[in-house]
Amino acid sequence: MHSVSPQVGATQSQVQPPEIPSDYLSEIERLNVQIRLMQIQQEMMQQRLEGHDRNLLPRSNRFFEHQPNSNRYSPAVNLAFGVLRWLFLFVVGLAIACTVSATMRAPHLVDMLLKLTELCLVPLTIFTLCVITIVTIIESLR
Repeated sequence: MHSVSPQVGATQSQVQPPEIPSDYLSEIERLNVQIRLMQIQQEMMQQRLEGHDRNLLPRSNRFFEHQPNSNRYSPAVNLAFGVLRWLFLFVVGLAIACTVSATMRAPHLVDMLLKLTELCLVPLTIFTLCVITIVTIIESLR
């Protein structure tokens, strides 16, 4: 069998790229400049299109466009949801407190919580319904 041995002269010599004539170099440079100009024009056109699309959005969506993580509701609707959430938390808290008090056999505490419910729950419910009604009217008029 033959063993192939590497040639010493082949590893030391390097392949030289062919020389490019100077008129080709100037043409390549001119084309590179044109490519850069076209990229700049493309970026400017993209920015104009984005601005045009932004102007086409409905007026209510323009307010939310620049806000990250927006929930697309107006502040009045957010207020109504907040009031409703706090009423729900109040009712759940009273239910938990009444359940714990009844479990611990504290009848005086249960009576006190039921009187607090009578005093607070009706006005808070009326207030919540009024806020929701006002917000519904305001949003329907928009």
